[in-house]
Formats: sequence, structure tokens, C-alpha cells
Amino acid sequence: RLHCRMLRGNSSPHCAGAVRSPQKCVSVSNVCFEAEQIILHGVDGTAFDRLNGLLNRTRDPSDAFSRLHPAHRPTVLLARPGDAFEYLPLAIGVKRSLRKRRHFLSRHIIGPAPAEGFSPAPAIAFYTTWSNSFTELFSRAVVQLFELWCRDLPSRDVHLIPAMWGSNWGPDYARFWLHPFTAHAVEPMALTPDRPDVKPMWRALAMERSVARYREASAAMFAARTRPRCFLRATVCDYSNIPSPRHARPWAAMQAVVAFHAARPAASTASPRQSSSAASASPGSAGAGSPVPSNPFQSRLGPPGLLRVVLANRTGRRRLLDLEALVAECDGWRPPSPHAAVRVRCVSHNFGVGLVASLPVIADSDVMVTPHGADMVNAFALHRGSSVLEVMPVHRAGCPCQMYKELLSSEGGGPPAVLHYQLRTKNRSMAVAGEGKVGYNMDLRLPWPALRRALLQVLAVGGRADNYQYTTF
Repeated sequence: RLHCRMLRGNSSPHCAGAVRSPQKCVSVSNVCFEAEQIILHGVDGTAFDRLNGLLNRTRDPSDAFSRLHPAHRPTVLLARPGDAFEYLPLAIGVKRSLRKRRHFLSRHIIGPAPAEGFSPAPAIAFYTTWSNSFTELFSRAVVQLFELWCRDLPSRDVHLIPAMWGSNWGPDYARFWLHPFTAHAVEPMALTPDRPDVKPMWRALAMERSVARYREASAAMFAARTRPRCFLRATVCDYSNIPSPRHARPWAAMQAVVAFHAARPAASTASPRQSSSAASASPGSAGAGSPVPSNPFQSRLGPPGLLRVVLANRTGRRRLLDLEALVAECDGWRPPSPHAAVRVRCVSHNFGVGLVASLPVIADSDVMVTPHGADMVNAFALHRGSSVLEVMPVHRAGCPCQMYKELLSSEGGGPPAVLHYQLRTKNRSMAVAGEGKVGYNMDLRLPWPALRRALLQVLAVGGRADNYQYTTF
């Protein structure tokens, strides 16, 4: 069996609807998580093979194009307390380190079975890739974790153990993405290296002092871990691939995350580097038995006759040029018949302030216009029946340009919750290289006539999924 039901199904309102049985998961018993390893205790002779069978298909935590290769790094071990072993850290790319393997190995001694016994609390350990990317974590791990949580876990009393997750130097992605589903501290198996060391470590080019510094930081993280680290039963999952739209509900997953944070403004607006354990103890936070609440910022349809449009004001790559003039054209537009009675209100917003801080704007919007990129994840927080217009790069070599189209094409195999359109052109004059580099990160010009045609289509569809058909402009 790929998955063993741990508890009764979840009663959260965000879980309503068909939920697919969790895929790419293995249930194991009498398991401990030490250093970066899954240590199996007991006599279940098949668990070792089942886990390795799962992990052999898993992708590298730092790179979506490489495999985890557990055969080249001990990832699952049978418990022999007191035995020492060497392992290749997850931060190191296996294929790039084969000739220099000894340079990067770390050492660990297997501990004894816990004197207090194995915890009966449910635990989910999972592997994902691009583990320091906000949108990749959502599209690969969070949407699949949400389905497992809905199906088998009645509350936030579950321990989540990602292989790698976020970093100590960037935003607290554990607090944002995972605390809606757990009341416990999130403690990854492996530490993300310091920012300057991430790529050299993965490429196996790091200097000895960087490797030593990483070993010391990892050892400190392991020593600071809280109990329990050993469980009577745990589910280990491969979340390194983006799930099929027929088997995922990204809109429902985002609504659950947004509801959790919107109900906790004090905790959710804290420093992004706040410890991930703090979210479970913050004032006003729900206890382990509390389901994800309803969302006080729940997106809603606007007044009749008003179409509310928000355009993304990006400050980094892929900016919309002449945005102020474009917003003015949009806000002053009066649609022709049969939509002449509709008033169009257009504003710009910098979604770089964060999803939680953007919730009031998102809740007050029917249409989002944004270039392809991380801002697109905000579309899943829009109300059902809203629309998102994705402005595509002119130069698309190396661009994962179908990612959001696929995620938004269906909600769990049914009609889409948010209606997705793309604005495309091959006219190279519409792309401007801000740093002199030609590629899909160039800034973009969006002519008002192209946006107007797209908005006319939005008005014609009227937010009704049965009227909708994916269209490009």
C-alpha cells in the first residue's frame, strides 16, 4: 500500500469537494529522523525497499532537473545504534560531486531508540525541489500536502518534516506555507546553505572553509531540534513534481493558507525571518486541534456594474513599462455596448510587499494583470470567477511559461476557479532589456489596445466557468 490512512478526514471548510488519494507516498512505522537521514527501527523488511523505490524517482531539493539519487547518498538506513556512517548532504548535487565526493561527506552516529518511546503523533516527511522558491514550493509541495491534510488529518496536530525548506536568510516560508497545517515547529532534515554558498555547494565547487562552515551550522541545527524526532508511523512523500491539474486544487489550497494568515494579523505581519516555531505560540493562534478558519478578507464580487482591475507594479524583473499611463487609460475606459453600463476601476499594486499584506487589494479585485512570474501566485487568492491576465515574455527560451496555465486550467478535475488568459506577442520591440540582457526576464510593454481586448473578453464571459475558454491576445 502506498499510503496508510492515519486519522479521520479533515472537517475544514476549505477541504470540501473530491479529494484524491495521496500519491507518491509511503507509510512506514518505527521511524526516526536523524541528521538528514530516515532511520528505520524494527523488523519491517519491506519498508527499506519501498522508501528507496519512492526516493529513486524524487528530484534534487535544489534543482528540478536532477534526481535525488539515494543510492549515491545514504538517505534511508536500517537502525544500528552506535554505528557511524558518512553521508553526502542534500545541499550537494550528486552528479556534480562524484569525483570529489570525499571532500563533501559528513559523519553521523545513529542514536538509540528513544527511551520515551516512539511518538503516536502523525508525521509527514516530504521531498520537494527548488526548496527556496516561493512559487515552486506552492505549486509542487503545498498543493499536494493540502490534499493529504484534507484527507487524513483532522487538525494542525501533525509534524511536518520537509527535506529542505526555505532558508535562515530569506523569508520564513515555513511560517507562511506550512503553519496553516501544523501547530508544531517545522524542522527540515537538511539546512539550506548561506546565500553565497547555495550554488557553489550544489555545484560541488565550494571551498573547504565553506564546507566546514556548513557542517558546523548543520550540526547546530541538528542539536537544536525539538522532540519528537521518532514516530510510530510516518508518511514519506515525493512532492518534487508539479501535480496534474486533474488531481490538485491549488485555489482551495491557497484559500486555506490565506484564511489562516488573515485571521492572525499580528503573527502574519511579523518579521519574515521570525522563527518558524513562533507561529504556533503567537497570540491569537489556533491550537493544535483548531481547523483553518474562515477568511475575514474573503474575496468577494464587487457591486453590480463595477469591474475592479489591479495591475502588478513589479520592481524587479519583467516590469510593465509605462504602467502609470496604462492604469490611467484603463481607469478612464468606458466599455462599449452591451457592457456600456459597467464602470471599470483600475489601480496598480506592488505585490512584492507580500501576499498577506496584499490581501485587502486582492479581495477587492475581479481581474489581475501581471507579467509571468512569482506575482502570479497571488491569483489563487482571488475570488472564484475572477480572471487573471498573464503577460508573457517576448523571449521565452528557458521560461517555464506553461506552469500557471496548467495550474489554473482546472480545480481538481472540475472547472477552473480563476479564469486564466495570456497576452502574447513576438514583436521584439515590446521587450526592453533593463540590464542589457536579452531573455525572458526583460521588461515588457503592454499596449492599451491589447489589454482592452482582453478586458472585453472578461466582460463577455462574466466570470462564469461554463462560458470560459482559454484565450490568448
